[in-house]
Amino acid sequence: VSLAFCSKETEAEGICNIKAAIFSPDDKNEVAYNELRYGIMANLDVDKITDSDTLSDYDIVYLESGAGDIDKSAVKEYVKNGGTVVLDNSFVNEFDLKFLGAEEVVKIESMPFDMSYDYTGENLTKISELLYDYTTAMRAYVEFTNYWEYDYGYGIIPDTAKVIGGKDGIGIYTKNSYGKGDVFITNPMLPSDYTVTQFSEGEGGEPMAFTTNAAEN
Repeated sequence: VSLAFCSKETEAEGICNIKAAIFSPDDKNEVAYNELRYGIMANLDVDKITDSDTLSDYDIVYLESGAGDIDKSAVKEYVKNGGTVVLDNSFVNEFDLKFLGAEEVVKIESMPFDMSYDYTGENLTKISELLYDYTTAMRAYVEFTNYWEYDYGYGIIPDTAKVIGGKDGIGIYTKNSYGKGDVFITNPMLPSDYTVTQFSEGEGGEPMAFTTNAAEN
């Protein structure tokens, strides 16, 4: 919720509702959608969409891994007009550098758990704190050494983007203002495909369910 502006405010009741969407292929496992739909945020309405024509209906849209057939120009127009988009790390090479706020896209060679958090303006402090708490908890996890073997995708050398979490001059989690909207880049560390986020093991993940589930919500 810290990533998006309010779509509707009722001054008398003090209610702020945010309309969010997961852009995902039809046959995609609905873990991300279900975690948000049944999460703890009472003021968050979530839909799963497969059509870029509906983007303007939402305050914030998460492009899930595997949704590579989305109309990239429609996404850019959506953000330019004031929307907020969260990019799964698999999309970092799918958009131009100006949209990302990057000078260069670079491969991340190791798990970036020991990030620095230099930019904490606007509503981003809570995101920095969440990332710090999550990575700190991971260090005490009995299977922590397994996580060095995984692929942590790409980061950026920032140009106009603000670095929420970074390492060695590389933006791991970033926010870029584009037009009237914002573009957020994530990392496979979180949202995580490498830990189980439900109540039982599955999909090859490691059982750290409660920590990961809380953080991803």
